[in-house]
Amino acid sequence: MSVVIGTASPGLTIPPALIERFGLFTIIVLGGTVLGVVDGSPTPRLAQRDRRR
Repeated sequence: MSVVIGTASPGLTIPPALIERFGLFTIIVLGGTVLGVVDGSPTPRLAQRDRRR
């Protein structure tokens, strides 16, 4: 099964494998972005507060 984009002949056909790879690429990029945000978020400093007491 292929997807035809546009109305001009012969058209641009996109094979399912390319669609799947684009989807996987999107998931990898979004996952990396989420991990980057989580890794860059500040961590609670509860351990330092406990040492002061």
